[in-house]
Amino acid sequence: MFQRELELAAVNDFRKLLLPIINVIWVDEKINNNSLNSLVSAQKRTFSLTDYTSFQIIDGYKIDMVFMFDKHFKERDFNILE
Repeated sequence: MFQRELELAAVNDFRKLLLPIINVIWVDEKINNNSLNSLVSAQKRTFSLTDYTSFQIIDGYKIDMVFMFDKHFKERDFNILE
């Protein structure tokens, strides 16, 4: 997103300034499988695989607030930082 919308300088700033102070949660096989299962079992196209992956991480890591512009997170009643 940064590279497409901004410039490579923004990517570098993100890497140097923000990555050291945030906790990156990598999608592993378990998270991916749970997300795929949720997507398939829902049997509707309302949410994307990316949405379900985010939901898995938020629930699994007990994250109590998210910074997000996606309406799907409000639909799932996540606490949104606005």
